[in-house]
Amino acid sequence: MAPAGFHLPFPDIEIRTDPPGTLGSFVKVSEVLNSPVWERDPLRLEDFWDLLPPNLRYCEVSLLLR
Repeated sequence: MAPAGFHLPFPDIEIRTDPPGTLGSFVKVSEVLNSPVWERDPLRLEDFWDLLPPNLRYCEVSLLLR
């Protein structure tokens, strides 16, 4: 999985994966989990964001800084 489009606004940054059957670690983990990778069409970061696990350490620091 690789981000691209850093020249775009943050929500529009594109997330792409390697094609199935390649040696990338994301593809290997996806195959083990029987979870297909998307091939050609990138996902926008904004659409992908809610699927990411929370970073609890970041949340703790954010709360302390308030």
